[in-house]
Amino acid sequence: MKDTGCFDYQMTRRRMLQATGASILGMPVARLLAASGQTAAAKAEHVILFWNGGGMSHVDTWDPKPGRPVQGEFSAIDTSADGIQISS
Repeated sequence: MKDTGCFDYQMTRRRMLQATGASILGMPVARLLAASGQTAAAKAEHVILFWNGGGMSHVDTWDPKPGRPVQGEFSAIDTSADGIQISS
């Protein structure tokens, strides 16, 4: 199969068959849930996705924990938002 370019995820025939089988078996369940008429109220209007394939860890980037023993190797810098810091 074609390499997706991501080292974490390689599509193989076995994985493709597993995903196909799971979706086929899940279709009747989806119909039963749709027939019950119960839907959850939507809360989020927008989603922001940061895909850092091969980039810095989210702990080092978005949650630097300055001055704590579990702090990453990067230092925290202030942003224009009050009380918000990110790693440099």
